[in-house]
Order: sequence, then structure tokens, then C-alpha cells
Amino acid sequence: MAIQYAQQELWANTIVELLKKSLRAVAVANTNVVQTATGDKMHIVGMSDVTVADTPAVGTALTYAQATDTDTEFTYNVDKAFAINAPDKDVRQTSINWQQMYAQRGAYKLAEAVDAAVFSDHASWTTNSYETGTTEWTLGTDGSGVPTLFSSLNKQMNDLNLPSVGRYVVLPSNGIQAIELYLGSKGTQLGDVASSNGYKGKLHGLDVYHSNNLTSATSVTHGLAGVAGDGIAYGQQINPQDIEVMRDKDEFSNFIRGRVLAGYKVYNGARCIDVNLADTLLA
Repeated sequence: MAIQYAQQELWANTIVELLKKSLRAVAVANTNVVQTATGDKMHIVGMSDVTVADTPAVGTALTYAQATDTDTEFTYNVDKAFAINAPDKDVRQTSINWQQMYAQRGAYKLAEAVDAAVFSDHASWTTNSYETGTTEWTLGTDGSGVPTLFSSLNKQMNDLNLPSVGRYVVLPSNGIQAIELYLGSKGTQLGDVASSNGYKGKLHGLDVYHSNNLTSATSVTHGLAGVAGDGIAYGQQINPQDIEVMRDKDEFSNFIRGRVLAGYKVYNGARCIDVNLADTLLA
């Protein structure tokens, strides 16, 4: 018979981590902002336009305009924190380095809070993209409407005189699915491109990104299109990766904590295209 008392429990020597979303908002924002030495304000510095006029007749003096700058300020409007207690007993009774894993997870959740805050501000993206009139985009069960969507976005960017370099679009999961279905009958398989922080490839001159932090309403999901580093500004005073570990003076325990103090502003909503996508995008 089997020797029951000789059997041992088997445990995995690693802990299963939680899945992470792709974070894109800060990556497409303008981080070239001027921060005040003290206080909670940041400034976006812009230039005034240059006036072109008819060349004056011979003997008539030119009129010289002043070169001036513009200044748009914004404050830190995202302030989030996490705090974890790690007792010595729990740390020593496992071979898994779970303190570091929880600290990394906390840093990710802080960064995700920033990402979600930026994408939730879709009301400030004042250029709207619809399939027809005010009807949200549906791309068809086979994704056949994908070229029309991308052509429309490029036209809007062309009409806004946006640069051709750095154009992007951030889409939800079913938007990426529509692209993969469309390209399934073509020579290039966008869906086979390895995903790196949401990057799914390039289509019609636009970098295509996936995000699950896009805001969804009753019948619409708000995707974002524009030019990277233009339209939305971002700055931070406390980095979510700056994690602190402190010793509790009253207990045999470590305190792990982190904080993000950051600010963003949609300073030119006309350059940020609110891509209105139907929840039933593949209808």
C-alpha cells in the first residue's frame, strides 16, 4: 500500500502576476513643458504667428512686428498613492520575493491612473470623427470599413495642416479586431506584429495602438487620433516608479508606498480627433 505520511505538498516557487493593460496616453503627449521651480504649475510655451503682407513700394519702410510667445499653464491634477504593509513573518515564510512584485504592481497602477485620466477627458478633443454626420463608426463584420476610417482620419489631419510624421490612432479591442479581419485577405498581417506597449503596427501612415483605457459610454467608445507630442501636454513632479520602503518603528514590518503627482492638459483640442466608435463596431 502507499505510505501516506511520506507524501509532500507541492507548491510553485513563483507567484502568478496580474495582467497589465497597455498604457499609451503619456507616450503620445507633449512632455516638453516648463515646470515652475516651486508650486504646482507647468507651462506650455508656444509662438505667435508671423504676418505676411505685400512688399511695400520702394522708399516705403517695412513694418516690423514683435516676435511674441504664448503661455498656457496647467496644474497637477492627478494625485494618486498606494501603501502596502509587509510583515517580517510573511516575508520570511516564503521564498517568493513578493515585496518587489507588489511594489512593481503599485507603480503600474499609478501609471494606469494617469493613462485613464487622460483618455477620460475626451470632451476636450474638439475635432470629431464620425462615419456619417453624428453616427458612430461601424467597420463591418469583415472589417471592410477600415480603409474608409483611416482615409477619413488622414483627411481631417490634412485639413488641420498636421504633420505627416508621427500620426497615430488609439483604438479599442474591437477596432484592432476589425483591422485584423480586414487585413486577413491582404498580404500584410497586422495582427501578427508583436505588441509592444499597445503598438500594433502601421496602417495608412498611422501608428496603430491598442488601449483598454478608452472611455466607453452607452453606445460609443472614444478613440483618439492625432500627432504624437501635439495637442496634449503632460508633466510630473513625483514619478510612479519612485517607490519608498520604510521600517515600521512599532512593528516588525516594512511599509511600501508610492505616489504619482502629475498634470495634463488638452491645450489644443482641435488637433486631437475624438474617434467615435460604435460599441457594436463590427455590426
